[in-house]
Amino acid sequence: MKVSYTGAAPAPQQLKSQAFPECGTTPIFDESLVIKNGALVNALVQVKGVPGTATPPATPVTIDQKGCQYHPHVAVGVMGQKLAISNSDPGLHNVHTYAGTATVFNQAMFKGMKPIEKICDKDQITFKCDVHPFMRATVYCLSHPYVGVTGETGEATVAIVPAGTYTVSATHEKLGEKSQTVTVTAGQAASVTLTYP
Repeated sequence: MKVSYTGAAPAPQQLKSQAFPECGTTPIFDESLVIKNGALVNALVQVKGVPGTATPPATPVTIDQKGCQYHPHVAVGVMGQKLAISNSDPGLHNVHTYAGTATVFNQAMFKGMKPIEKICDKDQITFKCDVHPFMRATVYCLSHPYVGVTGETGEATVAIVPAGTYTVSATHEKLGEKSQTVTVTAGQAASVTLTYP
């Protein structure tokens, strides 16, 4: 699956990290809208309507705090899968997570602390840092494995689905959702491109 963006790409927005010496002198840019060569980065893509649910993988969804940013900016897991949050920075961060406006958990982290381990049990969890208010990330927790997050080429590979007709969608934190119908034929690869705006 590929997610593209037509028209002029907005200029990267530098975040106000200069007031925090622990964040270093390297400029930090907003990752909430990243477009590279017409490709939209950090979009959640999924195939909806596939029968059945997924068993949570044993490996956790990992989020690291490095360079005063969350890595990755967008991640996806299966409902019930573990979350493991680390701090690779030398200073203090505060992992404050939300489902909508309600706090899910709120915990300070120093370098060298063991990872915070939680369960991916909300459809969408927003990560913020109360110490560095420009830090943001999102983790989606879905009941099926037919999902992915677009990288720098705007592409994401989704698990093989049974033959049938489905809705394919892309969700982006700034641009909202796009969807279309696709028919999958047994034994054949299906390629879909969703285009913003």
